[in-house]
Amino acid sequence: MLTKKQIASKISGVKSRNATLRQDIQTILNNIAGHAFQHGDVTQYDDLLSAVVGQDRHAIVRWMGEYGFATLDTETAKAKVQKKARKTADFEHGEAVTKWLGENATPWWEMVASKAQVANDLDAAASVKALAKRIAKAPENGRGVLVKDTQLDEAMAELQKVLDAARARQHNAAKEAEEQEGVTPSDAGMFC
Repeated sequence: MLTKKQIASKISGVKSRNATLRQDIQTILNNIAGHAFQHGDVTQYDDLLSAVVGQDRHAIVRWMGEYGFATLDTETAKAKVQKKARKTADFEHGEAVTKWLGENATPWWEMVASKAQVANDLDAAASVKALAKRIAKAPENGRGVLVKDTQLDEAMAELQKVLDAARARQHNAAKEAEEQEGVTPSDAGMFC
Protein backbone atom coordinates (compact mmCIF):
# COMPACT_ATOMS: atom_id res chain seq x y z
CA MET A 1 0.00 0.00 0.00
CA LEU A 2 1.24 3.49 -0.83
CA THR A 3 1.91 5.93 1.98
CA LYS A 4 -0.13 9.15 2.20
CA LYS A 5 2.95 11.03 0.97
CA GLN A 6 3.25 8.72 -2.06
CA ILE A 7 -0.48 9.11 -2.78
CA ALA A 8 -0.17 12.90 -2.53
CA SER A 9 2.75 12.78 -4.97
CA LYS A 10 0.73 10.70 -7.44
CA ILE A 11 -2.24 13.09 -7.11
CA SER A 12 0.10 15.99 -7.88
CA GLY A 13 1.33 14.13 -10.96
CA VAL A 14 -2.24 13.46 -12.12
CA LYS A 15 -3.09 17.14 -11.64
CA SER A 16 -0.11 18.19 -13.74
CA ARG A 17 -0.78 15.65 -16.51
CA ASN A 18 -4.48 16.53 -16.49
CA ALA A 19 -3.68 20.23 -16.99
CA THR A 20 -1.43 19.32 -19.92
CA LEU A 21 -4.08 17.01 -21.40
CA ARG A 22 -6.80 19.67 -21.08
CA GLN A 23 -4.58 22.21 -22.84
CA ASP A 24 -3.72 19.70 -25.59
CA ILE A 25 -7.42 19.06 -26.17
CA GLN A 26 -8.04 22.83 -26.30
CA THR A 27 -5.27 23.27 -28.88
CA ILE A 28 -6.80 20.47 -30.95
CA LEU A 29 -10.29 22.03 -30.68
CA ASN A 30 -9.00 25.46 -31.73
CA ASN A 31 -7.27 24.00 -34.77
CA ILE A 32 -10.20 21.80 -35.81
CA ALA A 33 -12.36 24.94 -35.62
CA GLY A 34 -9.88 26.66 -37.96
CA HIS A 35 -10.27 23.80 -40.44
CA ALA A 36 -14.04 23.84 -39.97
CA PHE A 37 -14.12 27.54 -40.85
CA GLN A 38 -11.68 27.37 -43.77
CA HIS A 39 -12.63 24.03 -45.31
CA GLY A 40 -15.96 23.05 -43.75
CA ASP A 41 -14.29 19.89 -42.42
CA VAL A 42 -15.47 18.83 -38.94
CA THR A 43 -14.57 15.13 -39.14
CA GLN A 44 -11.70 15.40 -36.69
CA TYR A 45 -14.14 16.38 -33.94
CA ASP A 46 -15.42 12.79 -34.24
CA ASP A 47 -11.87 11.46 -33.93
CA LEU A 48 -11.26 13.64 -30.88
CA LEU A 49 -14.53 12.65 -29.19
CA SER A 50 -13.62 8.98 -29.71
CA ALA A 51 -10.17 9.55 -28.23
CA VAL A 52 -11.12 11.44 -25.07
CA VAL A 53 -12.33 8.53 -22.98
CA GLY A 54 -12.61 9.73 -19.39
CA GLN A 55 -12.91 13.41 -20.30
CA ASP A 56 -16.17 15.37 -20.28
CA ARG A 57 -17.47 14.93 -23.81
CA HIS A 58 -20.54 17.04 -23.02
CA ALA A 59 -18.30 20.03 -22.32
CA ILE A 60 -16.34 19.43 -25.53
CA VAL A 61 -19.57 19.26 -27.55
CA ARG A 62 -20.81 22.47 -25.88
CA TRP A 63 -17.54 24.14 -26.86
CA MET A 64 -17.89 22.87 -30.45
CA GLY A 65 -21.37 24.40 -30.66
CA GLU A 66 -20.36 27.71 -29.17
CA TYR A 67 -16.98 28.24 -30.83
CA GLY A 68 -16.15 25.41 -33.20
CA PHE A 69 -18.58 25.80 -36.13
CA ALA A 70 -20.03 22.36 -35.38
CA THR A 71 -22.81 20.55 -33.57
CA LEU A 72 -23.25 16.90 -32.79
CA ASP A 73 -25.98 15.38 -34.95
CA THR A 74 -28.52 13.74 -32.65
CA GLU A 75 -29.32 11.00 -35.16
CA THR A 76 -25.80 9.94 -36.18
CA ALA A 77 -23.76 11.17 -33.19
CA LYS A 78 -21.33 12.66 -35.70
CA ALA A 79 -20.06 16.21 -35.91
CA LYS A 80 -21.98 18.39 -38.32
CA VAL A 81 -20.79 21.74 -39.65
CA GLN A 82 -22.75 24.86 -38.66
CA LYS A 83 -23.01 26.27 -42.16
CA LYS A 84 -24.54 29.61 -41.30
CA ALA A 85 -22.11 30.30 -38.45
CA ARG A 86 -19.25 29.46 -40.80
CA LYS A 87 -20.65 31.65 -43.58
CA THR A 88 -21.29 34.68 -41.38
CA ALA A 89 -18.14 34.58 -39.23
CA ASP A 90 -15.81 37.49 -39.91
CA PHE A 91 -12.41 35.86 -40.35
CA GLU A 92 -9.98 35.95 -43.22
CA HIS A 93 -8.92 32.30 -42.91
CA GLY A 94 -8.72 29.36 -40.53
CA GLU A 95 -5.45 30.52 -38.99
CA ALA A 96 -7.19 33.71 -37.81
CA VAL A 97 -9.94 31.58 -36.22
CA THR A 98 -7.37 29.46 -34.41
CA LYS A 99 -5.51 32.54 -33.17
CA TRP A 100 -8.73 34.27 -32.03
CA LEU A 101 -9.92 31.17 -30.20
CA GLY A 102 -6.58 30.78 -28.43
CA GLU A 103 -6.81 34.34 -27.15
CA ASN A 104 -10.56 34.69 -26.47
CA ALA A 105 -12.53 31.46 -26.26
CA THR A 106 -13.63 29.97 -22.96
CA PRO A 107 -11.60 26.78 -22.47
CA TRP A 108 -13.69 23.64 -22.94
CA TRP A 109 -13.00 22.41 -19.41
CA GLU A 110 -14.64 25.52 -17.97
CA MET A 111 -17.85 24.43 -19.73
CA VAL A 112 -18.03 21.30 -17.58
CA ALA A 113 -21.08 20.86 -15.39
CA SER A 114 -20.28 21.40 -11.73
CA LYS A 115 -20.34 18.49 -9.29
CA ALA A 116 -23.56 19.96 -7.89
CA GLN A 117 -25.17 20.00 -11.36
CA VAL A 118 -24.07 16.43 -12.06
CA ALA A 119 -25.34 15.28 -8.66
CA ASN A 120 -28.64 17.04 -9.31
CA ASP A 121 -29.25 15.42 -12.72
CA LEU A 122 -31.31 12.25 -12.61
CA ASP A 123 -30.03 9.41 -14.76
CA ALA A 124 -33.28 7.72 -15.81
CA ALA A 125 -31.65 4.53 -17.07
CA ALA A 126 -29.57 4.14 -13.91
CA SER A 127 -32.66 4.71 -11.76
CA VAL A 128 -34.70 2.07 -13.60
CA LYS A 129 -31.78 -0.40 -13.44
CA ALA A 130 -31.39 0.24 -9.69
CA LEU A 131 -35.08 -0.48 -9.16
CA ALA A 132 -34.84 -3.68 -11.22
CA LYS A 133 -31.83 -4.75 -9.15
CA ARG A 134 -33.70 -4.05 -5.87
CA ILE A 135 -36.66 -6.13 -7.05
CA ALA A 136 -34.39 -8.97 -8.21
CA LYS A 137 -32.46 -9.04 -4.91
CA ALA A 138 -35.53 -8.79 -2.65
CA PRO A 139 -36.03 -12.59 -2.36
CA GLU A 140 -32.30 -13.06 -1.63
CA ASN A 141 -32.74 -10.61 1.26
CA GLY A 142 -35.76 -12.46 2.61
CA ARG A 143 -38.28 -9.99 1.25
CA GLY A 144 -41.31 -10.72 -0.87
CA VAL A 145 -42.12 -8.88 -4.07
CA LEU A 146 -45.75 -7.84 -4.39
CA VAL A 147 -46.98 -7.86 -7.95
CA LYS A 148 -50.45 -6.43 -8.32
CA ASP A 149 -51.13 -6.66 -12.03
CA THR A 150 -53.46 -3.70 -12.49
CA GLN A 151 -51.42 -1.37 -10.29
CA LEU A 152 -48.18 -2.57 -11.87
CA ASP A 153 -49.56 -1.99 -15.37
CA GLU A 154 -50.62 1.52 -14.35
CA ALA A 155 -47.23 2.23 -12.80
CA MET A 156 -45.41 0.94 -15.90
CA ALA A 157 -47.63 3.07 -18.14
CA GLU A 158 -46.91 6.12 -15.97
CA LEU A 159 -43.18 5.39 -16.06
CA GLN A 160 -43.28 5.07 -19.85
CA LYS A 161 -45.22 8.35 -20.08
CA VAL A 162 -42.69 10.32 -18.00
CA LEU A 163 -39.74 8.74 -19.82
CA ASP A 164 -41.28 9.63 -23.18
CA ALA A 165 -41.79 13.22 -21.97
CA ALA A 166 -38.18 13.40 -20.73
CA ARG A 167 -36.92 11.96 -24.02
CA ALA A 168 -38.99 14.53 -25.94
CA ARG A 169 -37.59 17.40 -23.81
CA GLN A 170 -34.06 16.14 -24.40
CA HIS A 171 -34.70 15.76 -28.14
CA ASN A 172 -36.26 19.24 -28.35
CA ALA A 173 -33.31 20.79 -26.49
CA ALA A 174 -30.90 19.11 -28.92
CA LYS A 175 -33.03 20.24 -31.87
CA GLU A 176 -33.05 23.84 -30.57
CA ALA A 177 -29.27 23.73 -30.25
CA GLU A 178 -29.03 22.49 -33.85
CA GLU A 179 -31.42 25.16 -35.06
CA GLN A 180 -29.30 27.81 -33.39
CA GLU A 181 -26.73 27.06 -36.03
CA GLY A 182 -28.65 29.76 -37.88
CA VAL A 183 -27.49 32.29 -35.27
CA THR A 184 -24.54 34.32 -36.46
CA PRO A 185 -21.36 34.07 -34.35
CA SER A 186 -21.57 37.75 -33.39
CA ASP A 187 -25.25 37.38 -32.43
CA ALA A 188 -24.37 34.44 -30.21
CA GLY A 189 -21.45 36.35 -28.69
CA MET A 190 -19.02 33.82 -30.07
CA PHE A 191 -16.64 36.01 -32.02
CA CYS A 192 -17.10 39.52 -30.71
